Amino acid sequence: MRLFAFVVCFVALQSPQLALAHAKPQVQSPTANAIVSEVKEIRLQFSERLEPAFCTLTVFNAEGQKVVLDKPQINDKTLVVPLPDNLAKGRYTVKWSVVSVDGHRTKSSYQFVLK
Repeated sequence: MRLFAFVVCFVALQSPQLALAHAKPQVQSPTANAIVSEVKEIRLQFSERLEPAFCTLTVFNAEGQKVVLDKPQINDKTLVVPLPDNLAKGRYTVKWSVVSVDGHRTKSSYQFVLK
């Protein structure tokens, strides 16, 4: 029984990242609070692999109206959403929610300005 307890503790201590794994954004494009003259897509790269069925990204204009977007494209750790060509100048809010393959959900939002 002691050997079993030792093995369980040893394995748990060898892989703490598995218990604490949450997909955190590593790269955002455009970046938070960026002022850009052109933007073709929202691209978020995360620290963990994503579960495509449970990931969302929504963009709102300065008036709080939802921008119509295609479904996010997800490739491993990266989430990409093309933006409409006729996006008006102004402040935009990006809200995202993702689930990593280990089942942990993270969500946040940020803004950028299209000038």
